[in-house]
Amino acid sequence: MIRTIYFGGGCFWCVESIYIKLKGVVDV
Repeated sequence: MIRTIYFGGGCFWCVESIYIKLKGVVDV
């Protein structure tokens, strides 16, 4: 099952690079 979660951050590219490395993350 895939769930969608929305986060807000100051610098999109900085936040994206952290979350894409997490186990189980399919797309950022």
